[in-house]
Amino acid sequence: MKVSSAGVISSTGRIKLQEFDIPIKKQEYSGWETASYYFNWEEPVSDMNHNSFIKKIESCLKNAGLKAILIDYGIMPKT
Repeated sequence: MKVSSAGVISSTGRIKLQEFDIPIKKQEYSGWETASYYFNWEEPVSDMNHNSFIKKIESCLKNAGLKAILIDYGIMPKT
């Protein structure tokens, strides 16, 4: 756990979703309504509208009662 000079608390952990072990980061601040979580995930463009793993995670978080919105930062080139 780290605390920035602005008072933002950052921590890192891991979550297991289905068969995937995913590193996840959390940031929180006393003035924020809720913490922010970050993780890296790659999925094919063809899955984004019909079989999105990210959307499945978001749905599970919301069904658990969390105010969760997962943001896709855009399509990245695959090298």
